[in-house]
Formats: sequence, structure tokens, C-alpha cells
Amino acid sequence: MRLQLLTLYRETDPATYADENDLHVYDAGRGMDIVLIGMDADHRQPIDSYIGFMAFKNRLPYAYGGAWLLGKMAKIGINVFPSYRGGESAWFFAQLMRVYKQVFQPAYFVAEPYQVGRNNPEGIETGAFWFYYRLGFRPVQRKLQDLAKKEFERLLQNKNHKTSKRILEQLVEDEMVLLINSDSGILKFKYDTASLSAALTKYIRQRYKGDTRAAEQEAVSTLCADLHISDDATYAALKPGLEKIALYIQAGGSIKKWNESDRQLLLNMIAEKAIGRDSEYAILYAKHEKLEQLLSKLV
Repeated sequence: MRLQLLTLYRETDPATYADENDLHVYDAGRGMDIVLIGMDADHRQPIDSYIGFMAFKNRLPYAYGGAWLLGKMAKIGINVFPSYRGGESAWFFAQLMRVYKQVFQPAYFVAEPYQVGRNNPEGIETGAFWFYYRLGFRPVQRKLQDLAKKEFERLLQNKNHKTSKRILEQLVEDEMVLLINSDSGILKFKYDTASLSAALTKYIRQRYKGDTRAAEQEAVSTLCADLHISDDATYAALKPGLEKIALYIQAGGSIKKWNESDRQLLLNMIAEKAIGRDSEYAILYAKHEKLEQLLSKLV
């Protein structure tokens, strides 16, 4: 994976900082293998998980990218190697999402604006927006949903019609979402890493006058008490995981009223983030509804 990216002058963190104990190969059919890989403990994201992938067609490199997993959200990005573009790209992307869905159980996938063409001339030229649209992704904003529906009807009615650059640039202003097993409309985001970071910065500025270190120390101390972590050996082992998540929890509220099952699930998450596998952390996070509710209050 590293050598293949090097030949393209590219780099992804999961390949560079790979946790070789967190590498899994999935047979997607038609000679397509999809490799998922997490990062080592020293380079993991604080609250989400960046699980990268590289796909191989008949054992030859086909595509690479990854997903940023945060609770029920999977923000996904792909790059098919030039020699394979076109062809079965749509089929492959569907299989890739199938793998992430079966492993991590997200409720929805997100395609960032750059992926669909924002500030990306190649994406505009190739009409990447419609690639995602045909797979079921939809804009979040109502005005963009209406514009996309109207323009797509034109494409269906006239095979020679080509969406103008001006309209495409409007359509890619915002993210696109693919809901899993739902036709109830576009999901309203509870939170993402950007909104959490902004809320956390505001919280530290208001409550601790910008003293991040003091905020972190109090948050870790409070979380240890709530999770009944008292012995030094356990604290030392879990410290990296505690430091990553404690401040988010303190800013979002309190876990004092959580039942023992919810506390144990959080403790297991912290252990996976600190000394286990980041993919396991992501799987546990998707199951923790109480944590989702708490963090949604932060934003």
C-alpha cells in the first residue's frame, strides 16, 4: 500500500501510520479485494476513527481512500487509480460502502464537497456530483435538493443535455448524504468533528479562560472518578484514550446518571483507543447511543 501510493506521490495516514494488527481483507467478488486498515495508537484521531482502505482488482491496486467514522456517521472518500476509472467504478463504490456498512454499521455516509467538485476542477469537469447522486447521495440543503432534482430530470429527458459548470458549482456547495435503509428525507446532522472542535474551543475559552491544560486535567480526573478508575496501572494504560475523549464528555454534560452497561461500553471504547484497535473503537462507538446523545448537546 505504501509503495503504491509512493509511485503516485501520494500519502494517506492509515498507510503511513498503519497498525498492522488492525488490517483486514474482504473479498467483494469479481476479483475485488478491499483492505481496511486502522492507525497506530500514537497517530489516532481524538474522537473519530480514520480507517483507510486500498482495493485490489485481481491483486493489482485499484483504488485507495478511507472513511472517518464518528458514531453513526461515515465520511467517505475514494480515489480510483487512473487506469481503472470508468468501467465498474460505480459497482466498486457500492461494494466499498457495503464493506464499511457491514463492519461498522453507520446510519449514513457523507461525501465532502471537494469529493463532488467544490474547489476541484477535475470533479466539475467529470460531473462527479452525478456519480454520487446516482448512487443515492443527496445534498443536505433543501435548495440544492430542489436544484439537483430539477436538473436530473433534464438529464433523463434529454440524453444530450450536459449540466453547465455554473449549476454544478452551485450543487457542490455543501456535503452530500446517503441514508441507510431510510427514505424519510435528508438526515439533519447532530454533530461532526468540525462542529465538535468549534464547540470545544468555545467551552474552554468560556469556562477556563482558554487554559486547555487545566481543562484537560479536570476532565480526565472527573472521567476517571465516574468510571471508577483508581489504580495507577490501569490509569497509565488508559491515559492516551482518556486524554482524547474526556474533554468532549465534560463539555457535553455528565455521565453520572449512566447505567453500568453504558459506563462499561465507554470504558471499553477508551481501552481500544488507547491500547487496542481503532476499528474496534469505531464499532463500539456506533453502539453507544448515550454517548451520541451527550455529544449532540455540545453543538
